[in-house]
Amino acid sequence: MEENQNQEKEFLIREIENLRANLEAMDQKNKQLETELRQVQEKTWTGKWEMDLTTKSVSWSDEMYLILGLDKSEVKADMKLFNEKLPPISRDKLNGAIRKCFLSKEDYSFEHVVERSETEKLNVRTDLKLALNDAGAPVKLVGITNDITSIKTAQQELEKLSLIASKTSNAVLVTDVNTNIEWINEGFIRLFGFRLDEVVGKKFKELLKDQELELGNHSYIFKMLNQYHALNEETVMMSKKSNEIWVLVNLTPILDYELNPEKYIAIITDITVQKKNERQLEKQKTEISKQRDKVELINSELTATLDELARTKISRKSIIFSIGTIVFLVILTEAFFDPIIEKYAYNNYLSVGVKVGIALLLKPVESIYERILIKRALSKSKK
Repeated sequence: MEENQNQEKEFLIREIENLRANLEAMDQKNKQLETELRQVQEKTWTGKWEMDLTTKSVSWSDEMYLILGLDKSEVKADMKLFNEKLPPISRDKLNGAIRKCFLSKEDYSFEHVVERSETEKLNVRTDLKLALNDAGAPVKLVGITNDITSIKTAQQELEKLSLIASKTSNAVLVTDVNTNIEWINEGFIRLFGFRLDEVVGKKFKELLKDQELELGNHSYIFKMLNQYHALNEETVMMSKKSNEIWVLVNLTPILDYELNPEKYIAIITDITVQKKNERQLEKQKTEISKQRDKVELINSELTATLDELARTKISRKSIIFSIGTIVFLVILTEAFFDPIIEKYAYNNYLSVGVKVGIALLLKPVESIYERILIKRALSKSKK
C-alpha cells in the first residue's frame, strides 16, 4: 500500500509539472504577444491601396506590393490582380465589405487571408474608408491593409494553451500580485463548487481552512517565489459547501519584464483520497506496532517461563545425580572401606566421619553437575 501511495504522489507531481509547464508557456506567449503588439509597425507591413471611382484607376503603396508578394516593376496595380491573391472566402469577404461600405457610407474593417505564394499566406486586417465629395457622392475607396500574421499566430497559441488550462482536471486559479483571485478554470468550479463571480476579487487565503498559506505576506513563500522557485504545499481548502478538501498547491510566480512578480498561478490537485489512505495506513501501522509489542511481551514472558522450567529441570537432574553419586559412595564405603576400618583401625567414628564427608559433597556435586548441564543446553541452543 505504501508503494501505491508513493506512485500516486509521483503521478500527481508529474501532472502538476506538465500543467505548470503549459501555463509558463502560456505566459511566455502572452509576453511575446505584448512585444509584438508594441513592435507591430517595425515587424509587419502596412499597405495602402486606392481606387478612384471616377477614373477607375487603382494605386498601391510599396508595402502593398510586399503584402501581395508582387514586384512593382513587373506588374501594375489592379483590383482584379488583388482579388486573385485572395482565397475564395477572403474574396467574398472583400466584396461584401465594399458593398456594406457603399451602402452605409461608413468605415468598415475585417480580417482575411492573402496568398503571397503557393506556400506562404498572410493574415491581414483591411480597413475600408469611402471618400465623398461635397454632394455626398462616393469618389474614392481607400483601403489600409495591415499584416497581422504574427499576432494571429500568437493568439492561436494562446487559445490552445487557454483551452488546456480551462479543460484540465486540476483546479487552476490566477491571482494578481496581491493574491486577489482574477480567474478560475472549470476544474476549480467542479472541485470547490464556486463560480468565478463568487471568488473574483477575494484573497486566495480566504479559501483555506486555517488561512495559514498567506501568499503575499508569508515571508518564506514570498522569498521562494522571488527566487523563481515553484512552491508545492499541502494544505486544506474549503469548498462552497464547507467541506474540507486536502489539496496539493503548486504555486508559480508570473514575472514582468523587470522580473518582479505581477501574478501568481496556482495549480491545485485534490489529494483527499490519498490523505485518507495515508491516515488509514498510519492507523494500520500503529495497530501493527501495538500487536508487535504485545507479541514481544508474550514472547518475553514465555521465554522467561521456559527458562525457569529449563532451570528447574536441570536442577532436578542435578539433585538426582548428586544423590545417586552420594548413595553410590555410601554403598561403596560400607561394602569396602568399613570392613577395612573395623579390621585395622578399630575406630567406629572414622567410618562415621567418612560418611559425613561424603554427605557434605552433596551440594558441590549438585552445583558442578548443574553448570555442566547449563553449558550443554546453551551449546545446543546456539547450534
